[in-house]
Amino acid sequence: GIGSSLTLFLRSKLGYTIRDATVYTAIWGAFATIFSLLGGYLSDARLGRKRTILAGACIYFIALLSVSTITFFFVLTDDLQLGTIEAIFWVSLYVMSLGGGGIKANVGVFGADQLADFSVYDMNSNVDGGDRANLIVTESDHLVRYDIGAATADLDASEMSSAELVQSYWNWFYFTINAGALISYTLISYLCQDVSFALGWSIPTIAMFCAIVVFLSRSAYYHEPQHDTSMIGQFVGISWFALKHRKRKQEIVKDFNQNILGSFQPQTTSSTTNPDENDNDNDEQGTYYDDNELNVTWLDVAKLQYNGEYDNELVEEVKMVYSVFGFLPFMTLYWIVYAAMNSLFYSQGCQMNYMMADNFAFPIATLNDANIIIILILVPILDRCIYPCLNSPLSCCRFGMLKKIGVGYFFLALAMVVAGLVEVWRKSTTTFDIASTCDSTVYISDLSVLWQIPQYLLVGTSEVFASITSLEFFSGQAPDSMRSIVYALNLVVTGIGFLLAALLVFIVDMFKPQWIPPDLDDGHLEYYYFLIAAIMIATLIAFIPYANKYEYRAGTDVSTMELSTKYKPVIEVE
Repeated sequence: GIGSSLTLFLRSKLGYTIRDATVYTAIWGAFATIFSLLGGYLSDARLGRKRTILAGACIYFIALLSVSTITFFFVLTDDLQLGTIEAIFWVSLYVMSLGGGGIKANVGVFGADQLADFSVYDMNSNVDGGDRANLIVTESDHLVRYDIGAATADLDASEMSSAELVQSYWNWFYFTINAGALISYTLISYLCQDVSFALGWSIPTIAMFCAIVVFLSRSAYYHEPQHDTSMIGQFVGISWFALKHRKRKQEIVKDFNQNILGSFQPQTTSSTTNPDENDNDNDEQGTYYDDNELNVTWLDVAKLQYNGEYDNELVEEVKMVYSVFGFLPFMTLYWIVYAAMNSLFYSQGCQMNYMMADNFAFPIATLNDANIIIILILVPILDRCIYPCLNSPLSCCRFGMLKKIGVGYFFLALAMVVAGLVEVWRKSTTTFDIASTCDSTVYISDLSVLWQIPQYLLVGTSEVFASITSLEFFSGQAPDSMRSIVYALNLVVTGIGFLLAALLVFIVDMFKPQWIPPDLDDGHLEYYYFLIAAIMIATLIAFIPYANKYEYRAGTDVSTMELSTKYKPVIEVE
């Protein structure tokens, strides 16, 4: 609720310029996600998800109460010491971000944990061990026939259902987030712009208190997986061991090749020997395999099988985490571009015609509703219609997680191109002698603010494919005992992206003429939009080949699963 009107508060109450409001909003948004890394660590290594969420919620509520209380001073008196108010305001905001880190890093994953109670089959059932509950059994006289083919098909179907259930959960998780944001960008934005910040920001404060009460009332019914040891310590230990002994990787490769060459015994040739066969043997004996061909990485030196100190499967899990890390730079660039919607779209709208019939001032922040509404529309359609069709057994191609993220990148680039074209159009229209509600020193243009709707719709479409799927991807590809911290890392790159976006705005604002001056009519905001659109397109081009090489964790992505339809009797007992 605070973020929807923060730019307006900074400019109208604290006197910030466009650049300062954009930079400070971006930095605060960055730390709101960076603190999630701490929340992820506390959850995985110390407190568990439920207690971390509760502690974060209490801290968040206290800080939010402080922020909303500050706004009442602007209603009660005009004689304010802005320096003191501003300091308390920012301290409260960052404490709120600290509490939010505990919530953000865990609440989504904690919700996914509850799906464990809906498991259709026990995936670890052992046919040979006598657990035949999943087998189709027929009896005729003294003949018992176990159709293991049918059981395998059922298990594959269960695996598919599990992946689809998790996919659906993350879609609806994001749906509910945006349902709440819809209230924030309509009711709260209207109250902050046309009534008072005191009234507007009291709503999220009350809502947070209610959320804590509801969470506590249901606490006894929540399921939380228990882990004997934290994977984080093992992760650090394996990484450190591998770094110290990374030179041994070449020894592993050398030993392998020596074993291969040593396995060939010298052969004597005779007049009956086929020359072609000799050539093939010589070629095979002379083959040397490098580390890429053997799929040996620097982490493999930690495996017991290579005289390391750690279990082979444990090292493989750590390798999986590092492979997921490779996608973090792509998401960082995504959030650099996305950050333009949080502040620059609003500043652009401040100099467009927001006056409607009967002199009604349309709340500019309400345009974010277009972003939210398209998400609320697309999520059910994709979840219930499009994705099931694309991922059905009859489909020619499965629409996996990384494909969705790539589509999201494309739509975000398109949104910035549209935003740039709208800015070019805005500057070409007449400027009215009407001061903007955001800043009395600038004036609005003739172009209606409603022309911003397409760019908001495109950003929302991008979120449906890229942002939602990234939550599912980063939580699903990590080992169970590291899910919160890996999920939090995805949130951290959101914050890093916002910080880099603020830095980019600061850099381009040093150009002469300025790209983003206090009065956008004197600048070139369209250049910035086109620049970040180009960044997004370049990111997509680099992302495609990298994503094609990635191997998903078993059972986590529908694009890698095949539903078996073969039912063959393979065991007969007389």
